[in-house]
Amino acid sequence: MLNFSTSSLATNQNPVIDKNGEATVSSGHYALWETANGSVSTCSLTNPDNRNTVTFVVSGAPSDIMTTEGKPFNGLHAIPPNSPTSNVTVIGDFRGTNVTIVNISNPDAQFRASVVVAQASDFAEGGVGDSGGQNPVIRQSGQATVSTNHFCLWETANGSNSIASITNPGSRNTVSFVVSGAPDTILTTTGAPLNGLHAIPPNNPTFNVTAVGDFLGTNVTIVNISNPDAEFHISCQVSS
Repeated sequence: MLNFSTSSLATNQNPVIDKNGEATVSSGHYALWETANGSVSTCSLTNPDNRNTVTFVVSGAPSDIMTTEGKPFNGLHAIPPNSPTSNVTVIGDFRGTNVTIVNISNPDAQFRASVVVAQASDFAEGGVGDSGGQNPVIRQSGQATVSTNHFCLWETANGSNSIASITNPGSRNTVSFVVSGAPDTILTTTGAPLNGLHAIPPNNPTFNVTAVGDFLGTNVTIVNISNPDAEFHISCQVSS
């Protein structure tokens, strides 16, 4: 029987993630994620174990928050071992709720939670294509390189044909990222929705995630959730 108490929340076994951060949680323990209000947040849960499936229960998230596979975030989830591309990922405004993720795995297994909150004050200052900060802003046209647990904001144009292309310059690790804020009509060149989860393997310079169309002046956020660490490179061009 699992026995949890509020007093144990601040321990290493039951970590608290204050908006941004990451934690690894063992069986019989849990993580508390204190989310932000009015911001785009991304939470990605993975299984670093190579033997056992990790099973966990999520509660406290707004009922309209869905995973990238279209399932409710609140509820029971399971991630198999030896599957680095399997994950439970959500993106949206969590409206300042406290989300609890309880590891109920049997046999023992760990989950890893990685959380990024994209707030306007977090973005780098600068001009078009500024890549000087950890969370760069691309104002219509420009390029940037973004590392794990950071994000890029692309301020698009309205009534123009725009193109965004994302690549993996690394030679060792797959880069995984979540896109949000683009019009629902925008698809990648492979026909998949641009909004959602994407992964690009290493050592493959011809592999990319590219989308072309009128982005209607939306602000598009691209969050790097790679584990292990990897960078993505983004290049954006707006034709007036």
